[in-house]
Amino acid sequence: MGIGNDGTVSGIYGLEPEESNIPNGGKPGPHHITGNGVGFKPDILDMDVMEEVLIVSSEDAVAMARQSALKEGLMTIHPSFGVRYLSSILFEELRICSLCQLITDL
Repeated sequence: MGIGNDGTVSGIYGLEPEESNIPNGGKPGPHHITGNGVGFKPDILDMDVMEEVLIVSSEDAVAMARQSALKEGLMTIHPSFGVRYLSSILFEELRICSLCQLITDL
């Protein structure tokens, strides 16, 4: 989440299971990301302040949680493993750009 120079909050992304993606017009369904994809859109949810609602499959989220624990020693729990999966994908491009900048600075 970033805060703009006029004090507004921006860059907010939601995360919902692919199997129960109500904010994007999907139908409720069973999934393995507890705490997300509750099957309805809460009345207090203001979609206008969100950039986008991203989706992740339960299978990918659980696989990332296992990988994070085994390879990185990070224990992620519901619903964090969905966020962990997306952050790995979303920030991969940033890591590549940072590496390119580092090489050009040498």
